[in-house]
Amino acid sequence: MKVYEVIETRKNGEGTKEVSHGIYSNKVAAENAVKHYVKSYISRWAYRIARMTGWKRGRNAQNFQEAIVKMANPPYRIKEIHVNTSYR
Repeated sequence: MKVYEVIETRKNGEGTKEVSHGIYSNKVAAENAVKHYVKSYISRWAYRIARMTGWKRGRNAQNFQEAIVKMANPPYRIKEIHVNTSYR
């Protein structure tokens, strides 16, 4: 039997940390959850970009490029976990 876990990879000062956002019994439910999290993540970054001044050549040019990279690579993924049900 398989279950699916939605994981977010967060980067802190020294390394990365994986944070679980729930375990789902089927893959479709996990994919829908990931779609929801990614949509919210991109929406937050789009809002930040819309409020930037000087994004083309000004003081926020580097922040704009970093935001584009973060939007292109969202931190959410699905991890497949095998559960042993042979005891039944």
